[in-house]
Amino acid sequence: MIGTLQATEAVKLILGKGDPLIGRLLIYSSLDMSFREVKLRRDRDCPICGEHPLITELLESYQTSAAPPVLTAA
Repeated sequence: MIGTLQATEAVKLILGKGDPLIGRLLIYSSLDMSFREVKLRRDRDCPICGEHPLITELLESYQTSAAPPVLTAA
């Protein structure tokens, strides 16, 4: 279910069609099969996407495990 939603969002962005979930969060509850949408505001002080980002690049992890990527501060 979630994979299909993600693929649909990607297609909408690639084709420039429809209303993508930019600035919105779609919440899915499998217990009662319901969706909820929440509007999000951009945080101007966010260290990644704010007006003066501190984290500017994504470093690859050279470990053999499935460790998450390491973020670095500028």
